[in-house]
Amino acid sequence: MPPRNRPEEEFEEQQTAQETQNTGYDPEVGEVLMRWEFPEYQHGHRGKMWYIIASLLAVILLLYAVWSENFTFAFLILLLALVYFMLEHRAPESIVCAITDVGVAVGNKFYRYRDMDAFWIIYYPPEIKNVYFHFPGGQGPRFRIPLEDIDPVVVRELLLAFLNEDLTQEVIPLSESFGRIFKL
Repeated sequence: MPPRNRPEEEFEEQQTAQETQNTGYDPEVGEVLMRWEFPEYQHGHRGKMWYIIASLLAVILLLYAVWSENFTFAFLILLLALVYFMLEHRAPESIVCAITDVGVAVGNKFYRYRDMDAFWIIYYPPEIKNVYFHFPGGQGPRFRIPLEDIDPVVVRELLLAFLNEDLTQEVIPLSESFGRIFKL
């Protein structure tokens, strides 16, 4: 059994948690400058024809995998269909994003500015409203945060104090374009 904290230690922990809640300042992530929520993923509207074509394609790929005795591929097709079915029948969770004076918090992850290289905003409302972050030297993939109804000018001004803006990025990445076209 772990040792219990002394009453004064417990009080200090509660006080710190309460201060964080009241002021928006957490020593680990810094002072929250802006905060908003966005859905975990976009729940796109797909017509009946989309489901027919997707099902037909899945069956054809599954038959090909069995015919070519590639059972790993068949398992992968079935797994993909199962994951898609599960995601389709549940509402996306809401994720909290916070821009702080130390970095960007997305859900339960925190990205420090010192670990990032640049940001850029792609804003073509109402469909495309995103801020992207890039890491130097391929430390990690770029990541996207939907802006929802947040003013992109305010986000840009906040981030310019900490990061360089990549003005060469003017269109959404190709992978996102395919996702939008095929409603994935």
